[in-house]
Amino acid sequence: LPQTGGWAGGQADYVRVPFAEQNLLKVPEEHERHTDLDVLLLSDVLATAWHACEMGEVGEGDTVAIWGAGPVGMLAAQCAQHRGAAKVILIDQEPYRLEFAERRLDPRTLVTLNGRQHKQQKGGVAKVVREILPHGPDVAIECVGFHYASTLLHRAEMTNEIFLTVKKGGRVSVVGVYLGHVNQFHF
Repeated sequence: LPQTGGWAGGQADYVRVPFAEQNLLKVPEEHERHTDLDVLLLSDVLATAWHACEMGEVGEGDTVAIWGAGPVGMLAAQCAQHRGAAKVILIDQEPYRLEFAERRLDPRTLVTLNGRQHKQQKGGVAKVVREILPHGPDVAIECVGFHYASTLLHRAEMTNEIFLTVKKGGRVSVVGVYLGHVNQFHF
């Protein structure tokens, strides 16, 4: 907990919610059949994914590259598709996540990319994304954060990859959890 200032986050057993009267919604009684776990993701993961698309201003016809196919990344891809993205590239190093995305998301606009397979190639993932989208994606969304990176160097490489991949004048949305500086840039 030292990285988060002693706050365990919204998925802890107990949580303190400042200004709860303004930012909590009660689940209606007619939805009693839903457990806490059923509705938990509505207020956390889905909201974060939608916010990622909002910050990136994902709109009709945009091309979107998303780093991280965990729950937030997967839902960000689905939100991007819902908002009318023409192509969504979902990047992760875990094949099972990409396979899940291929089964669950709209295959007409989805491209999955295993970052581990391309990491050792010259240009890495950025080069592969640029082969798919020669000018780069309109929007690059980072849904991974520092928890995923194996080393400080890996964190910096991943962040650089995002900024090198997005098209000139494109938009970068970061919802992954970062603390401190990445390549002298305060996240």
